[in-house]
Amino acid sequence: MIQIFPLKEKEEVKALFQEKGVEFEDGSCAVVAKEDFKQLGYCLFDLNGNEITIKALEPVDNPALADGILRSALHMALLREIHIARFSDGNLSGLLSSLGFIDDEKDRVLNLSGIFRGCCGSTV
Repeated sequence: MIQIFPLKEKEEVKALFQEKGVEFEDGSCAVVAKEDFKQLGYCLFDLNGNEITIKALEPVDNPALADGILRSALHMALLREIHIARFSDGNLSGLLSSLGFIDDEKDRVLNLSGIFRGCCGSTV
């Protein structure tokens, strides 16, 4: 069974950021997807003030899994009453757009209401 969950230990989060070559900061967090003990994907992001910034999202070749992982990260932000979402890696544009989460591509702003719509950019 696939499980998607946030990493709780800061050292574990930091190690994943370093392994993936992504800058770690005070507000850095990670959500991972695992089946048994095998990592299937992840979302690396920062929660700072009133904003979440998505820094990395994998797998890019499995939109349904990426969608679930992204929704888990955005859910963490909403639980903290964060309503502004951005992405820092322009390479994520295509994936995030196909999932229906891009609000403003130029400014790299995500539409958080996408979390309440259907999976993978579906309108149902």
